[in-house]
Amino acid sequence: MKLLRKTKKKEESSDIDEMVLMKTADDNEVTRFPEDVVNQLRHMVTRLKYTDDLPKQISLVSAIRGEGVTYLTWALASIIANDLQASVCAVELNWWFPSNYFSSEDHDGIAAVLEKRKVLDDVVLKTQDTNFDFILAGEMAAHQRAIYARSDDLKRVIGQLRERYDYVLIDVPAILSTSDSIPLASLSESCCLVIRQGVTDIGSVQMALDDVAHLNMLGVIMNQVNLKTPSFILRMIPQS
Repeated sequence: MKLLRKTKKKEESSDIDEMVLMKTADDNEVTRFPEDVVNQLRHMVTRLKYTDDLPKQISLVSAIRGEGVTYLTWALASIIANDLQASVCAVELNWWFPSNYFSSEDHDGIAAVLEKRKVLDDVVLKTQDTNFDFILAGEMAAHQRAIYARSDDLKRVIGQLRERYDYVLIDVPAILSTSDSIPLASLSESCCLVIRQGVTDIGSVQMALDDVAHLNMLGVIMNQVNLKTPSFILRMIPQS
């Protein structure tokens, strides 16, 4: 992960845009996070760090698919690693719809660890920020997903990561796409709900919040929007 600043010159003024690039250790770009995403997440991290204290384990979830949970999990991990100079591991647990940034043929994921085909060190992917590592979901047979989502084996793996890193962020599949999302989200002590502006309906948001009501809800991350979180959504978030 690199933090870059680029200046756009205009005739009478200039604007400074801040962008975070996520790169693997061998200099391959994974994705990039624009200024509005960086600023929103940085504001959230700062508020939690200096008021309520930032939890060591956070699950990011959404109500429905396509909200950008993986993207924002990596962005949040990048911000924490860079700004707090803390070690962070982002773990993808979405075996139903894994990220398409990498070919599954090139990288084994946490599924291989659970199935005893790999050890944990084999599936940890490094970024150019020495504080930020990530693990992909990998491929898992459909009939095994519910079993491993509730397994002691998965709890042990997440426990190992908690011992190695200051922060562990968990990328969870959409709440309304599979009931396995609830035990996966419960692997963390706290939860953030990702909402894509203009896509997620209020009924789905309420159902998702009800399903994770047992967790400490940190807040809502609005994806692809520059507006503040609407008050009607804030009122739906359980108060810790």
